[in-house]
Amino acid sequence: MRLLKLFSEKRSFFDTAPHVAFVVAKSSNGSTIGWQIAWGKGVKINTKARKNLKKKVSGKVIFQSAHEEHGHFSPRGFWVVIKSKRNLSSNSDFISYGMGADTGSYQNAEEKALLNLRHYDSDWNESHGYTISKKGVFH
Repeated sequence: MRLLKLFSEKRSFFDTAPHVAFVVAKSSNGSTIGWQIAWGKGVKINTKARKNLKKKVSGKVIFQSAHEEHGHFSPRGFWVVIKSKRNLSSNSDFISYGMGADTGSYQNAEEKALLNLRHYDSDWNESHGYTISKKGVFH
């Protein structure tokens, strides 16, 4: 009985905790062809973001959120999406994104976005650079 109570409390936390969902659509070569961000309570917001992105673009949709170290469980604050674009040997561009959020500043959110980009694009390095694609405030 005690274990069941613990499980229901944990489930309750995941259903009600603030959450920033960031999903991306990938082409066949792994390059990002679109992204979607959404805010809400609980992890159900991931499904909402995924459905919204699938309406806009085709491709494999993956979640790039649910990481505390990237600020994705912040209840309010600043968010930044960064974009990296590099040329591949096949003369096509490879695009990747990262999203970070922080309760303190855009600069901290940008640093977390870079961590997020590196987490999902292991071939990225500083010589590839990045630009800020979009930023804002959420509450």
